[in-house]
Amino acid sequence: MLKLSEKLAKPGFLQLAVTLNKQTKLAAAAFDPNLIEPTAKMPADFDAFWHAGLQELAKVPLDPKLEKVDKQSSVLITCYKISLANVNGKRVHGWVSVPTGKGPFPAILTVPGAGVYGISPDTYHARLGAISMNIIIHDIPVDESLDFYKKASATTLKEYRDVGMADKDNSYFRDAILGCVRCIDYLTGRDDYNGKDLAVTGGSQGGALTLIVSGLDSRVKLAAPNVAAMCDHSGFAHNRIGGWPHWLTRAKDAEAKKKVLETSAYFDAVNFARKFKGKSLHGVGFIDTVCAPTTIYAAFNVHPEPKVMIASPLMGHGTDQRFLQAREQFWKKNLALQAPGK
Repeated sequence: MLKLSEKLAKPGFLQLAVTLNKQTKLAAAAFDPNLIEPTAKMPADFDAFWHAGLQELAKVPLDPKLEKVDKQSSVLITCYKISLANVNGKRVHGWVSVPTGKGPFPAILTVPGAGVYGISPDTYHARLGAISMNIIIHDIPVDESLDFYKKASATTLKEYRDVGMADKDNSYFRDAILGCVRCIDYLTGRDDYNGKDLAVTGGSQGGALTLIVSGLDSRVKLAAPNVAAMCDHSGFAHNRIGGWPHWLTRAKDAEAKKKVLETSAYFDAVNFARKFKGKSLHGVGFIDTVCAPTTIYAAFNVHPEPKVMIASPLMGHGTDQRFLQAREQFWKKNLALQAPGK
């Protein structure tokens, strides 16, 4: 039996990769992960930048367009396709699933992982007893064919993640983040919303958007990010791993790297996590090579209490069933859920 030993002089993660017969397996060990400090710095004009964005959004009429979809609905849940007006002439597209009954209901917004794809309504959270909204961040319909999304991914939305990575005013994620806030505008304006319980959840890119939107908008009381992306982008500038989408690794020269590093701070989930005032539940995989655990703990460690981390030492970039179970209990404990039909 081969035995290996290694030390880490500071808080972080040590990963082991073993390749045998062209197959590679990973393992990892955590060293004081709750003491990991972020490298991300808060820009002096961070608040002013996002305040200006929110003001711009506020000037755009909500203009909700809803279409009831009978084939997705049931006796207990009514499903609607929805789109809302966003900044720069764009629209946010998604689904709203509403429990039957008198209410009023809490609301849960589910934000998407990376990629270009269609989605179905989130009836799971509606069955629990919440108004459930799930969205995509692209200004395209939610229920087109696979070929439609493949074409968009290869053309108009190809590498959308890098659009504006060196220019904060033209970042693709600026409008996407404001689009998530627009969804909160809609949910909190519904007559059947209970006026107090609003949660956001998502994984990977959606985990990042969960941290970002909950830190940006004080109406969000609960945040449940899983394997969150976009944390501690600047790690790469400090001899450490950085968060997806690893912008600094694609900067072509020193000048480009400087601009990307400066821009990334305005879209670093760590800086938004610093501002959150609610309760949170997090998920992390120790052998995640997309959203490295070091970056996720960098955000987790600046989040306020109460907070819980569901740590999965043998998980890569995925979702642990323990996280899903813990999240359901998190909702039940902290949201005034109203079972459909009551």
